[in-house]
Amino acid sequence: MKYLISMFFLLITGNAVIAQDIPKKLLHSDKSDPEAKAILDKTQKLYKSYKSMEADFTLTIEIPEEAPEVQKGKITQSGDNYMLSLPGFQVYCNGKTVWTYLEKNKQVQISDFEDMEESEEFLSPKDFLEMYERGDFYYVLMNEAYEGKTPIQQIEFKPKDKDSEYSKMRTTINANNSQIKRIKVFSKDGSRFTLSIDKLKPNKAYPDSTFKLDTNTLPKDVEVEDLRI
Repeated sequence: MKYLISMFFLLITGNAVIAQDIPKKLLHSDKSDPEAKAILDKTQKLYKSYKSMEADFTLTIEIPEEAPEVQKGKITQSGDNYMLSLPGFQVYCNGKTVWTYLEKNKQVQISDFEDMEESEEFLSPKDFLEMYERGDFYYVLMNEAYEGKTPIQQIEFKPKDKDSEYSKMRTTINANNSQIKRIKVFSKDGSRFTLSIDKLKPNKAYPDSTFKLDTNTLPKDVEVEDLRI
């Protein structure tokens, strides 16, 4: 489960033009950029207004000396409930229990839900903004530009925890609607993880069954391992 969530610590800079002067020195100091804070507060307010969120995304994983791996997936969130789908891999959580289905391994693992409030792990832009709200980063507005006809704002984050396995993170925000377009994470081992949001649908209603895996519907050769305490 930790590997799954860590994958979302997310290279695409797009056709960005019309850049501004960048106060890069701020990123190396123990303070944050007030202009970046105003942008983030507006974006956070938007995501807090969503009662639920469904996002189609592209996950790009870059490991040194290996070809980039690109996966398409979907995540649905409603409160502590979520359902994550990637090729050959699904995770369901109803706020109490987590079902992790590894199709190729023909295995389901059932575990207790773990509160992610104090971790540096996230599943979606909403979770990432909750980390920002906790004050886990220093941040600075690095760039204002255009991707195609869309104005964007790029904010870079430096973890306050010097023992973090991540050297920095970068988020790209659509300046027209304050929605997050991408989150890219730079690991200290040279790996890069990019979560690009392809489509976002907020405030849909979902039945409880969306966030629970009915193991009785699985093929008979799937092993179910209950790890709950």
